[in-house]
Amino acid sequence: MTEPAGFFQKHLILVVSVSLPLLLVLLFAIAMAIPRLSVEPPQHALLVSTLWYQDGRQVNGNLHFEVNEGQLYFRFNANPNPNFILPVSRLHLFEPSTGALQEINYAVPNVLEDNTLYPVVELEDIDFSGSSLSPDGYVFDNSYRGSRGFLFMNGYRYSAKIEKQGRVVKIPAINDAQFAGSPQFVAWMEEESN
Repeated sequence: MTEPAGFFQKHLILVVSVSLPLLLVLLFAIAMAIPRLSVEPPQHALLVSTLWYQDGRQVNGNLHFEVNEGQLYFRFNANPNPNFILPVSRLHLFEPSTGALQEINYAVPNVLEDNTLYPVVELEDIDFSGSSLSPDGYVFDNSYRGSRGFLFMNGYRYSAKIEKQGRVVKIPAINDAQFAGSPQFVAWMEEESN
């Protein structure tokens, strides 16, 4: 008389069909965790600008932020069509150590000349870098990507983040009906954030 086969011998196909997908999920989880564990977290804060409608500030033109010799400025470009209201640029500081996104209020002179640089005096004590690469190697990305929705309906959303060698730090979304578009890169702070 032969001995009865064990559970694993008797149900080998069942064991393999359950364990292989679980092993694959475990391998993917480990592969996603490696960059988080091996890449140093970001050390430098990031300035981003967003466009807002109905801001309260009446600026008849565009404000574009730029860095010149380590200082932050905005350039005013007059609106060629005064009947068309342009959104106003708001400035936000993303602190990667806390994940906080804080609005920076800056003063805009009452009289602005076309194509002129104006300093952001509220941030004049801070050195900035206009490089797309942070001093510690992170890169800003504001991808606009689609996703599959319910019953094959497509949805699109902005996904602002900073990343380095597979480590990704998401920038919180700004949820406001008067917000227009995705955050745009302005500058990295040269000093390390606490």
